[in-house]
Amino acid sequence: MLTVDSTIRLWNPASGMCEATLEGHSVSVDALVVLADGRLASGSWDTTIRLWNPASGVCEATLEGHSGGVTALEVLADGRLASGSLDRTIRVWQFRNGHWTGAVGFVADAGIKALAYSACAGVLSAVDESGRIHFLKVEAAAGAFPE
Repeated sequence: MLTVDSTIRLWNPASGMCEATLEGHSVSVDALVVLADGRLASGSWDTTIRLWNPASGVCEATLEGHSGGVTALEVLADGRLASGSLDRTIRVWQFRNGHWTGAVGFVADAGIKALAYSACAGVLSAVDESGRIHFLKVEAAAGAFPE
């Protein structure tokens, strides 16, 4: 569940009870995605992405690079993470040499509000604040999108 109090709450659907509260962002969380290894990635208006171990509740990494709130996250087929921000960029993050690096893969005319990935087509769709939809072909481990 995403909240405006800067936390992430993990709920047990069977009991309806909150089992954990993940704290670390300084302002509201706007995006959440589950990575292939079961960790959670959260994007916040504090311009960061945090990677969480949901079993322990520990934030294992903080990804910095956006200059605006992170409003969208999506996992790509090869395990990389795409993030969209109000700074008008989509960054592609990958784990290499023991740490996460992010590169700008696309710059839109307006802030990014949503991302969706189609693995079978290899296309990342992005919606910006002006209502435009961008279709971006994703190449494996390229770190960015082809022109």
